[in-house]
Amino acid sequence: MSSLFGGRRRYEQQLAQAQERFRETEDRHSRAEAEHRAKLAQKKAEHRAAQEREAHAVREFNEALDQRRATYRAGEPASVEWFLGQTPDASKYPQGFPSRHRVAFRPADGSTLVEVQLPSEDIIPAVDNVVLNGHVTTVDRATGQEVSPCLITLSTDHEQFAKLSGRLRKSFGG
Repeated sequence: MSSLFGGRRRYEQQLAQAQERFRETEDRHSRAEAEHRAKLAQKKAEHRAAQEREAHAVREFNEALDQRRATYRAGEPASVEWFLGQTPDASKYPQGFPSRHRVAFRPADGSTLVEVQLPSEDIIPAVDNVVLNGHVTTVDRATGQEVSPCLITLSTDHEQFAKLSGRLRKSFGG
């Protein structure tokens, strides 16, 4: 009989130990889950904050662009020059091709000066003539279609081009 009761006592001890291990495991799991939820909440907050910063930056950029657009339409020289300078700034040039330019707007007579630095004669292959065409991309008001008319053409021989590009480089300080 004592062995029967001894077995019962052993069983109850093992059961108590198993229950204690279960509670410890359950506690560890609860702490890990709480840590996970806290990290998740932190990451969500960081993500929301980053989205808000980005949205704020976009709003500021758009507001500044709207303001610049309004001053451009009003003929403010700095805004006209900034907008006209965006095209050469955004253009991709071949290696060795200079990318410097200047834009000036005179509101008194509505004239705009756009100067671009030309490549040196060693970039241009030894051809008899050099032709530089200046196009603008716009929308044809009559058709609503995008067009790219040539506004200016310069044609010169290689020797004259070398002289012209040398003078222009000097005017750009290079």
